[in-house]
Amino acid sequence: MPIVVALLALAGCNNEDGTTTGNPVADGSIPTADGDGANDDGGTMGTGMAATGVVDEGDDDWGGTAFIGDIHGLVTFTFSEGNPLQANDAIGIAGGFRTALASWSVDEVYSPLVYLLAFPDPPITPDTTQVDMSLPEFDFGSDADWITAGDGLRLRRTDGMGLVDACLKDYVVAGEDGQTIYPVYVTGDGAGAACGNPDAAAYAPETDFDVVLFGGEAFADEELIARVTTPLALEVQSPALDDFGAEVSASADLTFTWTPSMGDTRIVIRVVDSLGAVVSAHALDDGSFAIPAADLANLMTGPIDVVIARERSDRMLFSAGGLTVVSRHERWGYFDLQP
Repeated sequence: MPIVVALLALAGCNNEDGTTTGNPVADGSIPTADGDGANDDGGTMGTGMAATGVVDEGDDDWGGTAFIGDIHGLVTFTFSEGNPLQANDAIGIAGGFRTALASWSVDEVYSPLVYLLAFPDPPITPDTTQVDMSLPEFDFGSDADWITAGDGLRLRRTDGMGLVDACLKDYVVAGEDGQTIYPVYVTGDGAGAACGNPDAAAYAPETDFDVVLFGGEAFADEELIARVTTPLALEVQSPALDDFGAEVSASADLTFTWTPSMGDTRIVIRVVDSLGAVVSAHALDDGSFAIPAADLANLMTGPIDVVIARERSDRMLFSAGGLTVVSRHERWGYFDLQP
């Protein structure tokens, strides 16, 4: 069984009431948004208002500038290229708004909210690795730190050639003290008709996107023009990601090579075994990196999943705080780790 499939099965134990224990898993509750939410004119999103608020066409980067307001938004925009287990390309959005900086530093919230895989944070220092012997639970923190804004958010190509909507969803986590609900914004199955499985053709590499925020009662609707730029397409030469079940040796370094990018991007690599032990790497986007054999020796031999992603972060101000949008082009491969 491919590890991603197995890990999804282990992500939480289903209770009779449809909630989960263990790692957070969405309970399939009905999202707040309704309507088709896909108006090409940038109008309403479900029951939200037209984006008629502040329009920001500035070029200033957030940098270290303190922003006005107390909302910290984090959105991940993921392009997942087709692979041996998923023939077609797929795209999606996941994120949320908080009134406090998160206790976690991970920029990638798509995996825990959509794949239900809470990967460890990659190392901060470039060209380094770390080994975790189990996948962590995603730490949502206090529900009091999460903000319910409008019923959705939108990324819209500045050239008018496509858009992607994410819908507000009640993400329910079952714990010892009962259920806790977190307001998140997601696409994909279970996200509602407005936001289920967007057309991958709406994504393009090295393309500018506008951010449309529907603020509800939290802040005025805003359009942030051309503030997100997707990274260069990730072309991987080795290992051969399309070679399903190919053998790799745990006694030798696992070398990755790809076409480098001159942009402000990084490469994140993860190798996961059947028990959830994971080697994570943060690599400079210079075209090559090797996972040391000493790290691979910590993994169980047999099937392993490999995911490599090129990430770019765009930080921007809006009227109520600051927003970070992380664009990712990810590639998956499935191999057989031998001694």
